[in-house]
Amino acid sequence: MSNLTTIYQILKAIDVSYENNDFDYEKTLDLSKLRISEQRLELLLENLVADGYINGISIQRDSNGMVVVFTDHPRLTTQGVIYLEENSFTKKIFNLLKEAKEWIPGF
Repeated sequence: MSNLTTIYQILKAIDVSYENNDFDYEKTLDLSKLRISEQRLELLLENLVADGYINGISIQRDSNGMVVVFTDHPRLTTQGVIYLEENSFTKKIFNLLKEAKEWIPGF
């Protein structure tokens, strides 16, 4: 799975859990569903927070490099919402073209 798909899934999961007021770190960001390692999730979250896509999550590293994730009602910023909207549209177009390719020989 590509990192872009994983980022989309992370943002979508946080957005849905915010709407439902039921964020649970391990359930919302289920590693088996995301099909990534905990280390990759921590890196992506760290970058998404730094890039301004998410509020309410703080990632800190201790002196041994261990990561501690703090959450306080995680939610998307306007940038995060825009990312979801733009990529949702792009994904729909991609899937439509993928289907068209199957229907039309030589496409």
